[in-house]
Amino acid sequence: MKKLLAVVMIFTLGFSGVFAGVVNAKSGGGGGFSSSRSSSFSSSSRSSSSSFGNSSSSRPSSSGFSNSSSAKPSPTVSKPAGFSNSASKPTVAAAPPSSGFSNSGQVKATQVASVAPQAPSVKMTPMQQKMNQAYSKQESTKAFASYKTEQTKFKATEVAAQTPKAEQTRVVNNIRVKNYSFGNYYARRNVFYDTYHYRTPAYAYYSSPSFGMWDGMFLWFMLDHINDRQYANMYYNQQNNEDMKAWRREADRLARDNAELRAKLNNLDAETGKLKAQGAVIDPSYVPPDAQDMALSAKVVEENASKIAAVNTKKEPLVWPWVLGLCAALGGFFVWRKFA
Repeated sequence: MKKLLAVVMIFTLGFSGVFAGVVNAKSGGGGGFSSSRSSSFSSSSRSSSSSFGNSSSSRPSSSGFSNSSSAKPSPTVSKPAGFSNSASKPTVAAAPPSSGFSNSGQVKATQVASVAPQAPSVKMTPMQQKMNQAYSKQESTKAFASYKTEQTKFKATEVAAQTPKAEQTRVVNNIRVKNYSFGNYYARRNVFYDTYHYRTPAYAYYSSPSFGMWDGMFLWFMLDHINDRQYANMYYNQQNNEDMKAWRREADRLARDNAELRAKLNNLDAETGKLKAQGAVIDPSYVPPDAQDMALSAKVVEENASKIAAVNTKKEPLVWPWVLGLCAALGGFFVWRKFA
């Protein structure tokens, strides 16, 4: 009788463990990071461009960093270039960002976005890996001060958001940033623009610091990098967004007496036309894999910081209930065979 009770108890323990594993698998267990939206190394159809900044090559470098048609990827590690006006390629250093913004020239790249959306990947782009670092309070404070100084240069006031909340939420839910915290937003922002060696063109300061849900500086950056696949995708997918339309109207207004800006907008339209001719499907939730939250205005990011963090936290099922259940079941089976 005692042996029978022992067998029953072991079987009960085993089935309880298995049941706990099933329940845990459905509800989720400990926290983890959900897969990033895209990897610049991916060959999927809506991957990011594999180069930072402007590149004159028609094909990306295999390492993800290219700057000319013949340049090979460099493993050199150095600090951001700050206020330089060089078209040199960025490095992959994780050094603290400077507060400067620099610029690179226009290009004639031929890459454009392809049609189908890309499935999530666990890999981050090199840019996101660089931006995803621990920032001290001092670095974050300095970056915020740099941001505020930059914002005062814009002559016009912020353009009120016209994008419906539901549409905005779709974009926010598509942001993929590991270990997200709004406290790092401004420091991440410096790293992003310093890595691209980007300086906002003078005419942009006659516009607004933000256009609804979009950051104004980012939209001018997008225009200057429209030959980069991911930024061509950005405008194409968001061309019907009301806040993007507001920016385009402002850009067209400024281009009336600015030949350089007019040429850039013509190039933007040409790239958009290529995507349309390919039959590219518009995805209103799209953001560039390298930029992610950099595309959004600081106000929108701050309002949705907890949501972005929650979206990027994936519950992983625990393993121990399955192991416990399996061991107990096997133990019960052998006891049963021995005393049966």
